[in-house]
Amino acid sequence: MTDKKGISPVISSILLIVFAAGLGTVVMSWGRNVEAVRSTVESCEEASVAIVEVQGQPQGCYTPNEIRLTIENDGQVPLHGFKVSLLGEGISQVDIEREVAVGEITKILLPLESGQTVQKIKVAPQVTLKRESQFCPKQDAEIENIGACP
Repeated sequence: MTDKKGISPVISSILLIVFAAGLGTVVMSWGRNVEAVRSTVESCEEASVAIVEVQGQPQGCYTPNEIRLTIENDGQVPLHGFKVSLLGEGISQVDIEREVAVGEITKILLPLESGQTVQKIKVAPQVTLKRESQFCPKQDAEIENIGACP
């Protein structure tokens, strides 16, 4: 009779389960890192917004209490928000946090102070550049001569 010793079947099963769980954890964390790198925007040139037009008319108007804009993400990356600048007798800016996928259209409602006049509106997209949120003012959309909403 040989005097060989080996690993019992119970211990070998436990080692196999621990190895499989460890391997699965490594693969899952690697997958998350690949997706994070893929979703990182390299420059503002990939971002772009546009004021939606219907029959040649920009979809932006005002009521006594608010300004309504219809914005489209016509860039190549998802947006995380907007910086809207209202230009008139004074300048006011509003930061809007909103996820907007590529090609998606969204409606923005901005509060309007009593007696505030707005002659021009600029909408700058917000993206994540190298893991930091940043506005891209050179990729903005503009609208002038805003009319009253019907």
